[in-house]
Amino acid sequence: MRLLCFTLLTGLLAGCGSTPVATAQPTPPAPDAVVRLAEQGRTDALARALDAGADPNAVGRGMGLDRWTPLIGAAANDRPEAVRLLLERGADPMLPDSTGNTPLRYSAEGLSPESARLLIEAGVDLEARNEEGTTPLGWAVFKGADDVVTVLLDAGADIEGTGPGGRTALSRAIRTFGDSFGNATTVALLLDRGADPTVSDDRGQTPLHRAISDTPGGLLVTALLLDHGADTGTRDNQGQTPGELAHERGAARIFSFYVGEAQTLAQADLLLAILDDDAEAVRTALAAGAPPNAGVRGDDFYSDDFVDDGGPLHLAAHMGASEAVIQVLAEGGATLDAVNGAGHPAVKVAAERGNTTTLAALLAAGAAPESTTERPFLGMEPIHWAAAAGEAGAVQMLLDAGASPDYSTNASMGYGYNALGFAVHFGHLETVRALLDTGMETGQVGENPYTALDVAIQRGWPEVEALLRTRGGQTTAEMAQAEAEALLSEDGPEGAWSTASNDQNTALMRALLALGQTPPTDFLAGAWYALQFEPDLVPLLVDAGADVNATEGGGMTPLHYAAADGLGPLVSVLLDAGADASATDESGKTPLDWALEYGDSETIALLSEDAP
Repeated sequence: MRLLCFTLLTGLLAGCGSTPVATAQPTPPAPDAVVRLAEQGRTDALARALDAGADPNAVGRGMGLDRWTPLIGAAANDRPEAVRLLLERGADPMLPDSTGNTPLRYSAEGLSPESARLLIEAGVDLEARNEEGTTPLGWAVFKGADDVVTVLLDAGADIEGTGPGGRTALSRAIRTFGDSFGNATTVALLLDRGADPTVSDDRGQTPLHRAISDTPGGLLVTALLLDHGADTGTRDNQGQTPGELAHERGAARIFSFYVGEAQTLAQADLLLAILDDDAEAVRTALAAGAPPNAGVRGDDFYSDDFVDDGGPLHLAAHMGASEAVIQVLAEGGATLDAVNGAGHPAVKVAAERGNTTTLAALLAAGAAPESTTERPFLGMEPIHWAAAAGEAGAVQMLLDAGASPDYSTNASMGYGYNALGFAVHFGHLETVRALLDTGMETGQVGENPYTALDVAIQRGWPEVEALLRTRGGQTTAEMAQAEAEALLSEDGPEGAWSTASNDQNTALMRALLALGQTPPTDFLAGAWYALQFEPDLVPLLVDAGADVNATEGGGMTPLHYAAADGLGPLVSVLLDAGADASATDESGKTPLDWALEYGDSETIALLSEDAP
């Protein structure tokens, strides 16, 4: 009876006489891990973490910032289902980050209107201000998050409320730098919702004063403001009207508009017609003399001031213009492959925004699916931008048009990915699927040695990981193990280690060690260069039999080479592994001598400590 009772109830029946057995409780993940799950929208895993006792208000780090809650992470990454789950589990919708920004503000950052709607339903303060005094609406209009702006206004956000500098939402929406096309739609939205274009800020400037960026975007915003009753005669605290300020600052396009120059008036009409997606009005403006390429740049765009507007085609691509508008612009002389101030053709703008109707029209009109400039911005082609944005339809359209999904040269962002690498990095499942369906390999996807599966695992995208597995994807370690086994079978241990050294292949080195293989005594002499990227391999190789003081040409040891190249971390590891700091090469130089001649202060300091 005692055995039966124990078996069935395990210590829960007092009459059984057995000692209660504590049931092991799952350990809740650390705050940073909970934030990460929310950022990625992994609601099943997030729910399990909360069930295990994770705090829905856990404060961790996200996107490089402190005091980052799961709710902020979900809103900032457009994960409305995660937002919903966290709110249901008791997350505080008003808990801010370290600078006072609430999750509602981050719904604008993530271009996530559904997240904003859920937070508003949870009772957030629409007018909550961060440390600099900006409300969620103030941030949303600056960001150009029109869908979020609409949600906020529908919920009652104060359209005339002021923020830093006494600026209203309308004034803040007007960018004085960069992509002012990007906020023209926001300006139009605010004006249509009744924003007052005559209100002055603390400097006495109206929105017209701020709209003097000498760009097509600045001209478009100026025309919009005037169409809605802006006053050209208002003087700021310096006594200047918008027109006088434009003249003083050399905004020739804006000034010529104020004085009624016919071509500039026609250009403004053209931009307004594109904003309205009115093909006949576009035709009329072109016939009246509107320049079809005003604002575009040539191959020398890097030497110009950085202005990200571009010409009428760029606005059309940004807006998602109809096929009819694209046809009229092309027939009217618009250069299809011209670039804006950031080096982007209209095809890139349409592809990244997922405006496939516009993209199809551009390609049908003869636009190239790849950049025609010698130096595309960051080395990225339109297909890379589309893949990074998760626009599977645009990616497929560009592939069909002949775009290559191969490597970018985006070293400055630290990726250097091909299109598949970008799609995997940002977790865009359907875009990954579309690229795999073209036959793309799942092997190395970047300038680094990582495979697509490595990236998916590192970034924490289980659905992408599962898809890659079904398509034969392997990690670098798995591929290296298969290669190691094949090399050992074909060339023996000596040949396998030789390949690892010649190729500077650290993954293969690890695989050979995992298979119990002993490296040649002099292995480090030829492999030191690769070890600067993975210095933790040094003690593993030394423990397996490699000589840390092995020499090659000129009698130089790995420590000599590392010292000469100023590789402080590698120098430190080599010293810890027993490298001889007093060893001399054939010229009589020690590692410290090389460091003093070529190295840096860190290397010199490390070697000075070990100098005889």
